[in-house]
Amino acid sequence: MAVKKCFIRESELIQMSPLADLTIVIFTYNRHRYVLRNLTRWSGTEATVHVLDGTADALSNGVLNNFTPNIKYHHLPVSIWERMARGVAMVETKYAAFLADDEFFIPSAAEASILELENNPELVACCGRGIDKTLTAELIVSAAAIETNKHTFQNGSSGAVGQGDPVERMISHMNPYVPSTFYAICRSTEWKRAVLSFTKRQFSSGLVAELQFELSMSFYGKVKVIDELMWLRTAENPSNTAGFELEFHTWFTDPVYAQEVDDFLSMTASDLAITEALDFDTIRRGLDKACKAYVAYCVKNYRSAQSGKSAFGSKGWLALAIPSTLKLLIKKFISHLPSPLLALLPDRLCFRPYIEIAKGLESVGLRVDWNQLEAILKTVQKFHGNKLFFPPH
Repeated sequence: MAVKKCFIRESELIQMSPLADLTIVIFTYNRHRYVLRNLTRWSGTEATVHVLDGTADALSNGVLNNFTPNIKYHHLPVSIWERMARGVAMVETKYAAFLADDEFFIPSAAEASILELENNPELVACCGRGIDKTLTAELIVSAAAIETNKHTFQNGSSGAVGQGDPVERMISHMNPYVPSTFYAICRSTEWKRAVLSFTKRQFSSGLVAELQFELSMSFYGKVKVIDELMWLRTAENPSNTAGFELEFHTWFTDPVYAQEVDDFLSMTASDLAITEALDFDTIRRGLDKACKAYVAYCVKNYRSAQSGKSAFGSKGWLALAIPSTLKLLIKKFISHLPSPLLALLPDRLCFRPYIEIAKGLESVGLRVDWNQLEAILKTVQKFHGNKLFFPPH
C-alpha cells in the first residue's frame, strides 16, 4: 500500500501559543463590570476562560456576544464552594489557574510559567511575581510597595518550594508564607485534586480553603516563582469578608474548634495519601507541623495573632476614620508633589505612578513586559474614566 506523503510549507505552519494549554477559572459575584473588564483582556487569546457567576441576575447574551468563543460563561447562583467544585469538571486542558474577577495576569508571564512547567516535570505550579494589593483606580501606588517587593525578591521569600520530600515542602512553604500556588499556573491533575479536597467540607474559617490548597499543591510537587511581573492585584474593591472573618491561625489554636481542626488534618491527610507512597500517619503529622509553622509565622508578623485583639492600632483607626474620598484627594495631591518633596516623605505616604513602581522592581532584576502591562493599565484607566499620564520607561 502506497503511503501518501504530505508536504506543508513553512508559511502554513500554525504557531500555537502556550496559552492554548491553559484554562483560567474566574469566580464573580455582584461585580459584572469588573469581570467584563477582565474578559476584554482574554477575549481573542488561546486560553480557555470559564466565568462562574454567582450573581442573582445573569449577564445578557447581548453583552456576552462581544467576546470570542474562548470565553465560557456559566450563571451559577450557588455558593462559592459549589461553583469551585463544578469548575473542576470544566477544565480539560493540561494546565489550570484561578484568577480574581478584578485582577489581571500579564499573558506573556503566564506563557513563561507554562514553559517552565513544560521543561521541569518536578514542578506542579509556577507563577510570576505580583505587586500586592496596589492596583488602584488612580494608578498611583505607595512607594512602600517597591521596598516590600524588593525585599521579597532579593531575599527569596517568594513562595518557591523545592525540597525533595513532600512533607518538608509543606512545612517550608508555611513559614515564611506566600500564597504562591492559589493563583499560579498549575498542572490540572494536581489542581483538580486540591480543589476537590478543600470544597469537600467547609469549616468555621473560610480561610482554611486557601491553606488547604497551598498545603496540597506543595505536597504534590515543587513550586517555582519566576522573576517576571505576572499578577496585578487590585485595591479597587473592598474585600468580601463574609465567611472569612475568622483567621486560620486563630481557628487552628482555639480549643473551641479542636474537633474541626482534627477533622481537617485527617481529611486532608487521607486525600494526600491516596496517590502518594507516604502513609496516612506520616502525612498527618507533617500537616500538623506545617500548620503550626504557619501559626508561628502569623505570631511573628501580625499583632492580632499575638494579642488576640484587632490588628489596628491608633494609626489604623485614624485611617479608617478618614473618608475614602478625602483619602483619594490626599493621595492625588501627594502624587503631584515635586520629586524633592516626595523624597522627604515616608514611603507609605509617597505615592507614585504604577509604572514607576514597576520600574523599581525592574531595577532589581524583575522582567516586565511593558507593552502588555501598559495595555492592562490603560484598560483600568478607561474603566474609571481617568486621564492619566504614563511616564516613559
